[in-house]
Amino acid sequence: MTTSPKLLALETSGRLGSVALLDDADVLHVRTLNTAGRRHAQTLLAETVELLKSRETPFADLDGVAVSIGPGSFTGLRVGVVAAKTMAHVLGVPLLAVDTFAGLALRVAREAGDVSTLIVLDDAQRGDLFVQEYEVADGSARPTGPLVVEPADEWITGRSEEQVLTGPGCERFGDQLRERCRLVDSSLWNPSAETVAVLGREKLLALETADPVSLEPAYRRRSSAEVKWEERRRTAPGE
Repeated sequence: MTTSPKLLALETSGRLGSVALLDDADVLHVRTLNTAGRRHAQTLLAETVELLKSRETPFADLDGVAVSIGPGSFTGLRVGVVAAKTMAHVLGVPLLAVDTFAGLALRVAREAGDVSTLIVLDDAQRGDLFVQEYEVADGSARPTGPLVVEPADEWITGRSEEQVLTGPGCERFGDQLRERCRLVDSSLWNPSAETVAVLGREKLLALETADPVSLEPAYRRRSSAEVKWEERRRTAPGE
């Protein structure tokens, strides 16, 4: 395996999607998807083609495809994971599955030098938050506990001023959180394909590859549609 891999990275877990091209340890270019949320499917392939074209890099030159697998938007994650699986299978290259929160924590570790501990959060819907804590040092971040689902109001009330937060959850709950703790700059709240590429390279060199057939997004909980369907099924006549 080459020690200077060229990777394509896809980030579609949230409102702001992006694609990136990494050559060895250098991210050559990051391209933001020009539509948001559920419309990632309409622009991801076109933006990927434009990115590779702008760097004069044919698909055949790629050594792997990295993708953000969640937690995040159900629709967005499906779009990114299906695209990455298809590309990896067709090109015959490794597929690298990157935890979305790990990418968020790495963004802060690389760009906010005065943070030693960090909490990453996202809206888990139905009044809950996805929450995970990280230790930050020397431009890297490692989790210090598992990702958990917490009631939003209760969790926010328990915050303290020495805690540092990032993640898409800061957008929805920022006003409440800002009164109790420190939020990193808003430019670091959303995932980026850049750190997906960096973490994907680490996984590739460590031979931590994913199966293009069986990989699924890490939703961490069922969607509202699934919950409602289950409720209807339980209450349907004859059940």
